[in-house]
Amino acid sequence: LISIIIVFTTVIELVSPYIIKLIVDQIELQITKGSGDLQRLYILVGFLFLLSLLGIIFGAINQRLGDYAGGRIGKFLTENFYRKIFTLPQRYFDSQLSGKIVNQLNRGILSLQDFLGQASNFIVPAFIRSFFIIIVLAFYSIPIALLVLLIFPFYIYTINNKIIFVDN
Repeated sequence: LISIIIVFTTVIELVSPYIIKLIVDQIELQITKGSGDLQRLYILVGFLFLLSLLGIIFGAINQRLGDYAGGRIGKFLTENFYRKIFTLPQRYFDSQLSGKIVNQLNRGILSLQDFLGQASNFIVPAFIRSFFIIIVLAFYSIPIALLVLLIFPFYIYTINNKIIFVDN
């Protein structure tokens, strides 16, 4: 369900600039030649408003479902974590600090929850959006689409290095 909503939201985000182009074309026709269709302009503005509203609604639903899935993963991992901890023999805890074990596993669970939330809310939509943009570019110019496809890994590498740099 999250994947379908991500794709739908991405399509809405990519269609909106095209609708804006059609609106600007109608306004230009009205100003320059006086021949723009005012009824069509109203329909396009209404359609753009509807698309924006749907984008906001589906974006909020996607974030909610992503957070919910992250919570479910956290619950699942926590239950398995404690099930495993309670089955370990006592001699294991004699050589380890129990607080250290619990803290490390809790940090791992929180990291996985955060990653799942980030993936569903930002990472996957960005990759899907990029994929659709490359397809649209290929429709107009295959060399430019190939260039963007070749540049994309360097862009991701640069983003990762900036994030690592900021974290340090």
